[in-house]
Amino acid sequence: MSTTKEDVPTVPLEASDDRETEALLNAAKVPTRLSRYFLRSRKLVTHLGAWTLLDQVFASLTNFSTGILIGRFCSKGELGRYMLGYSVILFAMAFQQMLISSPYILIRPRLLAEEAARYTSGAYTQQFAMGGALSFVLLCAAFGFHIAHSWLAIVMLSLAFASPLFLFKEMFRRVCFAHLHVRSALVADFTIGLLQISILAALALSGHLSAPTGILAVGVACGMLAIMWFLRNRRRVEFRIQDARNVLDRNWRLGRWIIGSQILWAASLYSYPWLISRMHGPAAAGVWAACFGINALANPLLLGVQNYVEPRISHAFADGGIPRMCTFVWKATGLLTISMLLFSALVFFAGDLLTVLLYGAKYAGNGLTLFVLTLSFVAGAAGWAFSCGFFAADRGNLDLQISWVYPVIMCAVGFPLVKLYGPLGAAASLLIANALASSLRALRFLITFRALPIRHDGSTSSSTPLSQTRSIGSAEELTQYE
Repeated sequence: MSTTKEDVPTVPLEASDDRETEALLNAAKVPTRLSRYFLRSRKLVTHLGAWTLLDQVFASLTNFSTGILIGRFCSKGELGRYMLGYSVILFAMAFQQMLISSPYILIRPRLLAEEAARYTSGAYTQQFAMGGALSFVLLCAAFGFHIAHSWLAIVMLSLAFASPLFLFKEMFRRVCFAHLHVRSALVADFTIGLLQISILAALALSGHLSAPTGILAVGVACGMLAIMWFLRNRRRVEFRIQDARNVLDRNWRLGRWIIGSQILWAASLYSYPWLISRMHGPAAAGVWAACFGINALANPLLLGVQNYVEPRISHAFADGGIPRMCTFVWKATGLLTISMLLFSALVFFAGDLLTVLLYGAKYAGNGLTLFVLTLSFVAGAAGWAFSCGFFAADRGNLDLQISWVYPVIMCAVGFPLVKLYGPLGAAASLLIANALASSLRALRFLITFRALPIRHDGSTSSSTPLSQTRSIGSAEELTQYE
């Protein structure tokens, strides 16, 4: 694994490009007002992270289309079974994000070039180990369900193949976002999406589409990315156990709070389809999956903005300390909340119609469930940036304390509401939990950082940009794993 000691030029790429663009406009004698309008528009597109949003469009469209195809060509129960399997993947992805990806985004900007290269290598080694362990656990689960003569056995078996590959794809994307090289993720997501939808369409037309085959199609598509990555990096990536141990130790010191917070949140969220299936059957879980899928229409905007914002919160803290980070967090909160409120208005007026058009007439009459579930995601989005701010400032213990709201609400309110009202009760319980948790996060964030303007190094004086005290990795080192 080769690294260089040359630093990246200190002039930001966007600033350099803007000066070049301005020079070209002046040379072409473009009117001053038009020239300034063009530059402002260009900066706006850059600021909003257009490439990040476009990448998330492809990623979300792939996942959304998978659910649509299964929902239209299969029964409610089959979509419910797919949702149960997919919830396992989502929980594993959340665990990987809290143990590896989020700490990577927070720690990576603070490291020197050679140390950063070893850290990236160790993170990938840790990810591969986690994928292998997950596959083994799912194989054991499949064997257990087979002994119990449960239909979940074949679902677990397909998950044992697909889950590690899906996790690798997500790890690759997060590394790209951490290095601010979104175009690599964009190309990968577009290619994977095209292959995955093609396989699913072929299965649907041949009459072989089901929950297990749909999960297998996801694994095959993600596996192509893993093969291409390995072929490209096999000679320059060194998988050292010691690097993986160092990464685990470093991530655990920072990520123990992320791990606790995300386990409490993810375990609560992804338990609802299992509760619904247990109390009301797989068909009711299929209704939950359809409502969940309609809300995925907001993912290109919501997750695209989050993928753009999360690494920049870390960079804002590294470069400007608490003041710059707080400013960025409040702006991100406003952007996310307003965006999701606009989407909730669309769901209020056309949610039931969208469900019927996309999933079929068998899912009609669930407009209220869909709208309540949408409001729960609005409430969750309103508190997301505060969590990122806590973790960036090494105050993750505060977020962990607040995250206990999720299991408490699920146990105290979720169980009786799901038993009485099915998917609607689950949506109401999730709304209560997200609204309460986001309110507590906003209040705690305001109190903590107004009263204690702490720098990234832990002192309480005015912040010194980290860029003045560290060197930046070389361009070759930043891109060698993408």
